[in-house]
Amino acid sequence: MNWRHIPFWLTKKTDYNLFAEEFSQTRKKPWAEMTAFQKIFQKEFTKSGKKPEILDIGCGNGRAFGLLEDVGAQVTGLDISANIINSAKNLHPGKNFVVSPMEKLPFLDRSFDAITSFASIPHLRTNHAREKTLSECFRVLRPGGVVYGTAWNLSQKQFKRAKKNAALRGVLPFWDTNDLVIPWGDKKIPRLYHRFTQKTLMKLLQKSGFEDIDIFSVVHGKKAPWNMGNNICFFAKKPKRIEVLSVPFDVLTFSEALTKFYEAAQSDTQTFATTPNPEICMLAKNNPAYRHVLSKADISIADGMGILWAADYLHSQKKGRFLSLLAFAFRQKSKFLPERICGSDMFRIFCQRTRQPVFLLGSTEEVCATCVKKFGNHIVGTDSGWSTPDDEARIVKKINDSGAKVLFVAFGAPKQEFWIDKNLKKLPNIRLAVGVGGSFDFIAGKQKRAPKIFRITGFEWLWRLLLEPRVRGKRILSAIWAFPKAVQEEKNYELRKTKVK
Repeated sequence: MNWRHIPFWLTKKTDYNLFAEEFSQTRKKPWAEMTAFQKIFQKEFTKSGKKPEILDIGCGNGRAFGLLEDVGAQVTGLDISANIINSAKNLHPGKNFVVSPMEKLPFLDRSFDAITSFASIPHLRTNHAREKTLSECFRVLRPGGVVYGTAWNLSQKQFKRAKKNAALRGVLPFWDTNDLVIPWGDKKIPRLYHRFTQKTLMKLLQKSGFEDIDIFSVVHGKKAPWNMGNNICFFAKKPKRIEVLSVPFDVLTFSEALTKFYEAAQSDTQTFATTPNPEICMLAKNNPAYRHVLSKADISIADGMGILWAADYLHSQKKGRFLSLLAFAFRQKSKFLPERICGSDMFRIFCQRTRQPVFLLGSTEEVCATCVKKFGNHIVGTDSGWSTPDDEARIVKKINDSGAKVLFVAFGAPKQEFWIDKNLKKLPNIRLAVGVGGSFDFIAGKQKRAPKIFRITGFEWLWRLLLEPRVRGKRILSAIWAFPKAVQEEKNYELRKTKVK
């Protein structure tokens, strides 16, 4: 049976196509809240120098387009009603409009710099649909992207009768006491409005992964407490970095991280990059000085499937780590970190493609010589570095004399990061310095890399344990047993802090 033949009281669904023309005619002037977003948008994006892309979900007839385009944005509008979108196309010829439900956005991950939602999310029928919509917004936003939206302030006196009726309907299993029904238009078509509070909106945005959340209203063009205006406004950001056991990780794909390496190698400033994995996080947890050094990294990439799991677990509502680990083992995908970035692969591909002069520090002379043969003449110097501490000045002079702009240090953690932190300022020519662990040995064939099936399924640690049980046993067991336990302890601590607040 078509849902249109089922009473509204059983479905909560409104056919917006039935009043699209009347709806469009009443939506001509922008709200004060839209102008407020324009100011926020200018503050967030005008300094970037690029043309940001904005998705306006529940765009209606596109009345916000003018304001958004005035600040140099490229805007895409989305609405569930085909008739309303046709009105938008007539009013804004040549602009990009899409007919789609908000709960399943038809766009690739990380497609937009900002998302706006003016009075649209409150019309979704269930809390699950609202969560799914904000999770979809999170997915299609780029790291650092923002979501800005409004919801009617239904706590006002004029909605007293609708609230009373909602309380009576709340006895039904599929109705919420905050689901208000307000007839709309000349035909008095019933329409659902969910009543939000500051607390419920905050919780919804946090659950979807957003941070830097601000809930407010706009009164006489100025920011005011959330319950003072006709509309409740919310503003939140998708994080650029995620922390696991106080170690930061950039939200990057492999290709994005590689591009950052290329740009850093040619920049005028020095860049310190790290490739932490669960073992390194555990070392940092027990060594505040090392944790501090890792926090100073300009680029920090997630080298380990355990990091991807921990990022999801720490920022989700799930409490049981074993079920979470099991679910992640099947999914092998993180909501927060797009992919695992292997430091050894990053080192190999960078050295194969770059034409910037590179210095290799660490391992043995034989291994370094093999790397030079594989990568070519742009490897301008090598040193095993395994001399006494007094030999540090000699190494620094050798690197400076080589003319290298990129330095890879393979001392292993935490020695390599401490060395870079201590000596980078003494190396004025170096633009990019990276700690890469055993990468030289992998390239030279001294250590065997795990077969592809082990790498893509996240079981590379098992391969290393089988090859070198004595050498790696303690550290690997720490990573696969102590690491999840430490992550859960951190999660429990954060939950306790939230309860205290």
